Amino acid sequence: MSKHIVDTYHSEDKVFKESFSIFKGKSLDFLDNEMTGNIIEVLTNEYTETKTKKQFTDLIFKISESKGRHHEWQHEITLDDLKRFLSYNADLSREYKELDFETIVITNKVPKVTQYINSSVIFKPRIIVLSERNGDEVIARITRQIENGEPINELELIYLPMYSSPSGKSKKDLLGASLKLSHEAIQDTGTRKKTQDLLILLVSKYLSDEELKKVWEDNMTILEDNAAVRVFGEMGREQKAKETAILMLQKGFDRSTISEIIKKPLEWIEEIAINNKI
Repeated sequence: MSKHIVDTYHSEDKVFKESFSIFKGKSLDFLDNEMTGNIIEVLTNEYTETKTKKQFTDLIFKISESKGRHHEWQHEITLDDLKRFLSYNADLSREYKELDFETIVITNKVPKVTQYINSSVIFKPRIIVLSERNGDEVIARITRQIENGEPINELELIYLPMYSSPSGKSKKDLLGASLKLSHEAIQDTGTRKKTQDLLILLVSKYLSDEELKKVWEDNMTILEDNAAVRVFGEMGREQKAKETAILMLQKGFDRSTISEIIKKPLEWIEEIAINNKI
């Protein structure tokens, strides 16, 4: 069974940044309904750390004249990540001197570390673990909202497959449920297309090509065109890139050279080599 024909490297970051920028007005409610404040401005995520080096954070929001929120998506949190986020906050404070930043880390795995302590600081960001949320309950609640004509939060549909399912639903099942709910709940065609597109891009990292094709077959009447293109248009291009990489690896080309020629990350080449025992 082949895996990851669609280029999924950094896909979680891409989905996180785009979804939270598009639906920024609903992001705080999605993360934690106890959060207060409203996002009044999305700040640039590029800033100068030194005269020659630039830093990039995931998302920076201004929520008041004195407070900001620094959001990071991290698939798995390590102590080094916490040190890096603390460093980001220090640099952000220099760049935006009027704002006091809170760090919020969104992850899909229960972290082994939740704080960083040294002689001068205790850094403990707010951590949101999506896999601790109950996907079955969310499906039931959104279904009721649709039946009652109530608004839904598109971010919940995008990230639903990252939730757990006590009833045993797989990520493929949760993806299918979310696609059906998006079709029923979102009236605006553009918003529905974007939601489906981000949803499929996020989950494609975790599904095999056969599973993605099955999702398409089961939902082809409700999938918007761009979501289908995201999966199956790219699948053809990625398959050609994969075949080229395998051939070049077999002929002994240097991995960096292959990466440059087919315009794929070195990590992508390494995974191809490992999966094909080259």
